[in-house]
Amino acid sequence: MNTEQGFKLAVYGTFTGVIFGGISWLLILAGLAKDWMTMGAIAILVLLLYMVCIRICLRHPQYLFRLTIMAIIWIGLTSMVVMNLRWPFWVKVFTQEATYSVMGGYTIEAMRQYNLMMAGVTVLLVIILGFWEFLRYKGRITIGPDTHS
Repeated sequence: MNTEQGFKLAVYGTFTGVIFGGISWLLILAGLAKDWMTMGAIAILVLLLYMVCIRICLRHPQYLFRLTIMAIIWIGLTSMVVMNLRWPFWVKVFTQEATYSVMGGYTIEAMRQYNLMMAGVTVLLVIILGFWEFLRYKGRITIGPDTHS
């Protein structure tokens, strides 16, 4: 495998993991609640984000970390917006299920904790990737296929 092909695979893997891995739990929740409209809207937006990120990154490898940061921010904000907007509907559906008592209930405090956790994870990932972008900018690491060999 040459370095250009390896880089393409790395780009696809990066964005597949970040975008689909970051939003899959939300798609599962929407599916469990039988909220097909929300599930479809999220799936379409995720596919568009994925295609745009891949296209830009393959043309401009130096934007890998910036695009990854933007994708993580988008996933974090989308998760928070969807959860906060759809929460009342999902609670009604989930409380009618037999698994409700097993899952520990759905309280406002749980939603606050979710929001704090999601914001914290998003900020932490942005800081880590921002550091990598800084190292790339300073020339300490390189991104993209090695054209010198």
